[in-house]
Amino acid sequence: MTKILKECGCEFGACCTRDCLERANVELRKRKMESRLKTCGIIKSKLSDALAVHPTQVAEAIADAKKKGVPTDFAPDGRPIITSRNHQKRYLRAYGFFNRDSSYGD
Repeated sequence: MTKILKECGCEFGACCTRDCLERANVELRKRKMESRLKTCGIIKSKLSDALAVHPTQVAEAIADAKKKGVPTDFAPDGRPIITSRNHQKRYLRAYGFFNRDSSYGD
């Protein structure tokens, strides 16, 4: 609990008001829920090693993906962040690739 209290931004170093404590609890619940969603696979963003670009080409790759109609973010190391199966399908089609591990829905 002390870690949360320090993160609430209270100027006294400890929560002095109910609002500070409430904000800290809301943030904790939000983090726990996000963690659970990632564990359950509901949030399915993933990084692709096979589709990576050189780190110096990240800005160019972002612009090119947007130009091709598939806006895609890239990690600083050059790997594209694929947000869903549909996003992956559209990205692969735009660049002339295909996923050999896909199923009927892909």
